[in-house]
Amino acid sequence: MKTIPDLIEQAKNVSTPLIAVSTADPQATQDAIAKRLSGVPLLCWDIARGVIAVNERGKTAAAAFGKDPTGLTTPGEALILAAKLPADTVLFVHMAHQYLDNEQVKQAVWNLRDIFKVNGRTLIMFGPSFTLPAELAQDVLLLDEPLPTEAELSTIVTAQYENARQTSDPPLTKETFPDPDEKDLGRIVDACRGLAAYPSEQAVAMALRKTGIDLDDLWIRKKTFINQIRALRVEESTLTFADVGGLETMKTYLGDLAAGPLSPIVWLWIDEIVKLFAGAGSSGDTSGVSQDQLATFLTLFQLYGWTGTLAVGHPGTGKSLVAKTAAKTYSGVCVAFDTGAAKGSLVGESEKYIRAAFKAVQAIGGNRVHVIASCNGLDSLRPEMRRRFGTPWVFDLPTKEERSTIWPISLKRFKLDEGQPRPEDEGWTGAEINKCCELAFMLQKPLSEAACYVIPIIKSDPEAIKKLRDQASNRWLSASYPGPYRPETEKAATGGRKIQL
Repeated sequence: MKTIPDLIEQAKNVSTPLIAVSTADPQATQDAIAKRLSGVPLLCWDIARGVIAVNERGKTAAAAFGKDPTGLTTPGEALILAAKLPADTVLFVHMAHQYLDNEQVKQAVWNLRDIFKVNGRTLIMFGPSFTLPAELAQDVLLLDEPLPTEAELSTIVTAQYENARQTSDPPLTKETFPDPDEKDLGRIVDACRGLAAYPSEQAVAMALRKTGIDLDDLWIRKKTFINQIRALRVEESTLTFADVGGLETMKTYLGDLAAGPLSPIVWLWIDEIVKLFAGAGSSGDTSGVSQDQLATFLTLFQLYGWTGTLAVGHPGTGKSLVAKTAAKTYSGVCVAFDTGAAKGSLVGESEKYIRAAFKAVQAIGGNRVHVIASCNGLDSLRPEMRRRFGTPWVFDLPTKEERSTIWPISLKRFKLDEGQPRPEDEGWTGAEINKCCELAFMLQKPLSEAACYVIPIIKSDPEAIKKLRDQASNRWLSASYPGPYRPETEKAATGGRKIQL
C-alpha cells in the first residue's frame, strides 16, 4: 500500500499542481513528504507565521515573493504571490480547509492550476478533512492519510519503552524493564487505535509506569479524543449483562459475537436511528440533507465491513441498556452517535460530519465495530437500511419471569429492602420498574406508594404495543426467547407471555 509521500512523489512526477491531504497530524505528514522531496524548494504557509522555508532551497525560493514572506499571513495574498515561485517549488498550506470557502482564496487556488503545472510547482493543502467547493472539485487531487496501522503503533509503543529505558536515571535494561509481551502489546495497541502518530507517542509516554503501561490512563486519553469529534460521545457504564434482567437470547447472541473472530472493539450505539434519516426519499426534505446522510451511512457501513443489530421495541424495554452494557461486559468501548449533531444545514455538511465520525470509529475499531441501532418502530426506516442490519430484534414488554429478575437488580441498585411487597407490575417495562425503585429511594416511601407515580406504557399507549406486535408477528426475532417473535403466545392485555418452544 502506497504512503502519502509515495503518492505525492508520484503526483509531482506527472506535474499535478493542486493536492489536498486529509491528515490528523499535518506536521508529521509534512515532515515525511519533505524528507521524500528534499531535492526541491520547500516552503510552508500558515496564518500565524506567514511563509517560511522548510529546507535550504526553500530559502532561495522565498525571495521570489518580493517582500518579507513571514508577513504574508493573509491566505489570499500569499496564494496570489505564490504564482512568482520558481520551478519545482512545493508550497505547503496548513489548515487549508478553513479558507477554501473564501472567494479570494478559492480563485487564487484555481489560478495556480495551469501556471504551476507548466514547470512542476505544487500546492499541497493540509486539513483534517476536505469538502471541496464545486469550483475546485475537479482540479484538486484529494488524498486521505490513514492513521497508523497496528504494526506502526506497535513500533511506537516499543520505541517509547526503549526511550524510557534510556532516559531513566539510572538507565534501565530490558531485563529490569522489558517490552510488553504479545498479549499486552495487543491491548496497548487497541487502546491507541484511532490516534495519530504524535498523540500516540505522547499518550504511551505519559501512561508508562515503573511496572509498565497503565491501560486505564491510555483509555482515558482515547475517550477524550472520541468526545472531541462531532456527533460522537463515549457512553460510560459500570453495568454489565449481570445487571440486565431478561433478554436472555439477545445477551447470548451478543456474547457469541464477542467470542468470535470479529469480537467488537467498538460498540457503536445509534439511538432513534429513524430520526437520523427522517425525510430521506420524501418530498418534504428539499435540502437533501437526509438523503445525503443515508447514502453516506450505507456506503461506509458496507465499505468498512461492520456488523449490526437493529433493536426495535417500546421505550424502556432495554434496547439502550443492552448497547451500553455489552461494551462493559466484553471490554470494549460504547460510542454513541448523536443523530442531531450529525446534521448540517447545507447539502454536503452532513456528509462531512458523518464521514468524519465514521472515519474516527473505523480508525479505532477497524472492521471490529458492531452497530446497535435502536428505534420504537420501523415505519419510517428505509428498506435499504433494514437490509444492512438483517432481521430486526423485538424488545417486548418483559414476562413475569423476566420482571422477577429485574426487581432484585433495581432494588439492590437503590439499596432498598428486597423483601418488601412489590406493586402489581403486569405489563411494566424494566425502565418502569427501575423508576419505581428510584422514586421509593428519593421519596423514602415503600414501593407500593412510589408506584402511584408510575403510569406504565401498557396503559398510556396500548395501541403502540398492539401495532408493534402485529408488525413483528413471526417476521422478527425475539430478544427474550429463541426463534421468531410469536404473538400467538402473548397475553395482549398485559404483555406477559407463556413461552412455547
